[in-house]
Amino acid sequence: MQEYSYLTPVQANLLQQNTIDLDDEINRETINYVREVTIKLAINGLPPINVLFHSSGGDIQYGFDVYDLIANYQGLSTGIVVNFANSMAAIILQACQKRFCVEHGHILIHNPARKLAVWNDFFDRQQNKKTKKIMLADREDFIKVLLRRTGRTRQQIIDTLNRGKSLTATEALRFGLIDEIIDWQALQLEKQQSWEQRQ
Repeated sequence: MQEYSYLTPVQANLLQQNTIDLDDEINRETINYVREVTIKLAINGLPPINVLFHSSGGDIQYGFDVYDLIANYQGLSTGIVVNFANSMAAIILQACQKRFCVEHGHILIHNPARKLAVWNDFFDRQQNKKTKKIMLADREDFIKVLLRRTGRTRQQIIDTLNRGKSLTATEALRFGLIDEIIDWQALQLEKQQSWEQRQ
């Protein structure tokens, strides 16, 4: 395999800091990126990783592939919402052992959506049943993840998914989507000072 075959220069640099940056739509490229990074980190002894979120979400299947990679990473994983984690990104955040959000960050959870239908499907009763079955299975997967991590009841989760409301960091903390609200700038300054002291 070519060195950093799926990584941009920025992603390769972040890998040296044990950081995954989910900064765009969740798609096939995302799963290739996260898979390569987690393999390289596993080879390097499974160091603690940070997963940065500023993503509007994306494909459900690829999203759950990313979720599984992070959930099964044997080192400590910390998710940090640095802007927003919407839709599938909010679900991936739940794979992290620690879940943080900056003070002005936002998290959106809603019922799943898939690009399944084409025009003729709207007039095909059998296809409509198949699509509905897939969508209900997707929602059940969302509910299972949120039940495990939030401490909320099934009905509370369903009601929140149905509302599809963007939550502030405080609301996300109260709901159980994150563990703590952090001061990202202060954290970065602390890391910089720590690095300078080692030089």
